[in-house]
Amino acid sequence: MQEVFDKVATHLLKQGSRSEFGGGCAYRSPDGKMCAVGCLLQDEQYSPKLEGINTRHELVQAALKESGIDLTQKMQCMLQELQECHDHKPISMWPLVLREIAGRYKLSTEVLK
Repeated sequence: MQEVFDKVATHLLKQGSRSEFGGGCAYRSPDGKMCAVGCLLQDEQYSPKLEGINTRHELVQAALKESGIDLTQKMQCMLQELQECHDHKPISMWPLVLREIAGRYKLSTEVLK
């Protein structure tokens, strides 16, 4: 959980913008940006057919598993929260929201410093 949180949080804060295409969130956008879940997908596991489908969809779940993510129920919940942060929270609020997510899952916030 900590490793996944660290990777997503570091990615989102470094990117500093949403991954969007066609008016909505994109796992990977044409300009090379990636969303919270998109950054976890290995290149070989990503496919444009994933775009527009929810993180709980079996195709996205399979791509995450093939990318080495252990999709326990707790992990799925955290990924959903990280995705919501990317999709719906103001970018200026991302550090605070990420701290809140880390707190709920009892994770270190070292990468947010």
